[in-house]
Amino acid sequence: MYSEARWYLARATTDESSRMSQTAPKRLWIRRLAWLLGIWAASIAVLALAAYLLRLVMNAVGMTA
Repeated sequence: MYSEARWYLARATTDESSRMSQTAPKRLWIRRLAWLLGIWAASIAVLALAAYLLRLVMNAVGMTA
């Protein structure tokens, strides 16, 4: 059915994908964690910026703590 060259190519492709699938879940997990931490850090930074701007506006109109 397959010529010898096509058989070796099919086997090499299968071996390559099986090796990649063994390391992919670990890399995927690390990538997801990095995205989670990045989004969390960005949300904290935006919240801090909003609080600072609100404080500036409140001080500008005479409201002090």
